Amino acid sequence: MEKSETLKVYVLVGVSGAGKSTFIDSFLKKNPNVVVYSSDKLRAILGTSEEDQSVSGQVFSTIKYNLDRDLFQGKSVMIDATSLNRKERKDYVVIGEKHNAEMVAYVFERDKDTIMKNQQKRKSSGGREVPEWVIDKMFSKYTRPSREERFDKIILV
Repeated sequence: MEKSETLKVYVLVGVSGAGKSTFIDSFLKKNPNVVVYSSDKLRAILGTSEEDQSVSGQVFSTIKYNLDRDLFQGKSVMIDATSLNRKERKDYVVIGEKHNAEMVAYVFERDKDTIMKNQQKRKSSGGREVPEWVIDKMFSKYTRPSREERFDKIILV
């Protein structure tokens, strides 16, 4: 079955502080009808704050449920989470394929120095800072998306 020309799933891939949220702001100016689900924002709603890892299971179940529902309703969706490895991205691809959506990975590869500088900027502007040991853990989990994962487009940002 051919992929839809209009229905898309955008999966953002990158460690915290790589620029995903900044990218979303400019992306939505050109694509205002795309629905965005942010794991951090859902943590703040379902838990006590954006840092609340205790609700991660509920957060990602909610994202997958909403992704399936929105694609069924003909809406394109962007997933704003780190999605650092194949396992973390797999369910999004499966759900997207179920609806014949085009799968697009936007990949934010940054070196550690850049990430740590971005963390400091975020903290100084009142945002949350992710500790260096967490960043290191994220880097160790990262694998670049591939065609074998069934992404139609992989765009390095």
